[in-house]
Amino acid sequence: MPCSLPLVLKGTGERAEQLLSTLQKFDAFERVEHYKLNAAGVPGAADVRSFEYVVSVSHDAEGGFQLQEYRNGSIVRPQDFPSGILTANLTAHGLIFHPLLAKGFRFTCEGLGEWKGHATWLVAFEEKQNGLGSFRDYVVNGFHYGVQLTGRAWIDASTFQVLRLESDLLKPVEKIHLTREHIAIDYASVQFRTRNQQLWLPQSADLYVEWDGKRFYRRHTFSNFKVFSTDTAQEIHGPKDSYCFTNTTGLLITGVLNATPVAGTAAQPVSITLSIPAKGTICKSVGVGKDLNIAPEALASTTFTHDGPAGSVEADAYIANQRAVEVIPSSNTPVNQNP
Repeated sequence: MPCSLPLVLKGTGERAEQLLSTLQKFDAFERVEHYKLNAAGVPGAADVRSFEYVVSVSHDAEGGFQLQEYRNGSIVRPQDFPSGILTANLTAHGLIFHPLLAKGFRFTCEGLGEWKGHATWLVAFEEKQNGLGSFRDYVVNGFHYGVQLTGRAWIDASTFQVLRLESDLLKPVEKIHLTREHIAIDYASVQFRTRNQQLWLPQSADLYVEWDGKRFYRRHTFSNFKVFSTDTAQEIHGPKDSYCFTNTTGLLITGVLNATPVAGTAAQPVSITLSIPAKGTICKSVGVGKDLNIAPEALASTTFTHDGPAGSVEADAYIANQRAVEVIPSSNTPVNQNP
């Protein structure tokens, strides 16, 4: 059977759009195993970390999107990961085929193949070097270094779902001495009996890196999937113990989130500054050592004062006691009125 690359890319692009929606509909137990490799490639003892894993997706006015991963209810720091190396958004590799991102790659259909009993189209890809920005990058000492990827995807020939995707560096990144990176992601369907719902989700992500003369292997596995509670409007709940803010306008909105503690407790008032992108959503975790550094049970009241018009920001509380946020605009002019 001949391979029609336009047909395969169209079908896979539609599945990538579904994957983007799916990524923010579940949480899971994530196990991270990290192995340092010696000169002969022999792994040392495993450094294992476990997390409750959630993804938040925000959209901008131009139709673009951003992913933010939460682990144990907060945005993790490099020091929370083995060897102080944070790996982020590996499970989103299937979004290479998303219509907004596919334009940054060259694709070649290599013909029919097979993966775990499924007939698959083998599609090779190579990232272009252009002004669109890199699909992935490394952040070292606050500086971003983009990488160019090349690889192959195993795409189900009947459903166009990506079953497996592997990628390598197209070339080393000399500035940070990154000489090799190999990533392999497996996806599969998960049936949620309680809601009679089936979602296509990442199962595992393997990473091998040679960086600055050192080598390591890391494996992420996902289990105990739970779909978020949804109503008929498919409202997606945010991470546990968090406040989420949605900007309904096409403008960047900045404000200050203030938390006042219960009187008589040892907790102190806390304030943090937030910038919410146009048509975007951001979430901030609540807890000692987290974004809003105060225990949820110590909260008396919370306000968000911002520079947008009235009605431009929607706030949701995902905390056990469900303390609402008072949203205070700088102007009483409604968002649907001209100044």
